[in-house]
This record gives sequence, C-alpha cells and structure tokens, in this order.
Amino acid sequence: MPDTPENQAVYPQPKTQQPGVGFPLCRLVGVLDLSSSGVIDVAFGAAEGKGSGEQGLLRTLAKHG
Repeated sequence: MPDTPENQAVYPQPKTQQPGVGFPLCRLVGVLDLSSSGVIDVAFGAAEGKGSGEQGLLRTLAKHG
C-alpha cells in the first residue's frame, strides 16, 4: 500500500523498522469458496493492536459462516 501519512496513521510500520523506511503493514483475512475458488469477502486491518489478529478480523466476516 502507498506510504502516505493517512496509511501510516491507520496501518503503522513495525516498531523494529526505522522511521521513513519501508511501507505500512496491514493484516488481511479472506473467506474463499472452495468449490469455485472465488473470494467471497475480505477484511483488513492494522497488523498490531487490540482486535487486529486474524481471529478478530474473521469475526467481522462471521456473517458468511
């Protein structure tokens, strides 16, 4: 994703990364249809912080369960 101030605010770089070097990180979770290999829905969020894990993002997609 582009290294803009807006993306840096929502998707910060890892703490080990030097400022101004690299790109923002986001976590991506997708729901796939196994019969057609189609993507049904996706959710993405910050790579760290409360509720940003794969399970937290998957809960936002629970309507497809």
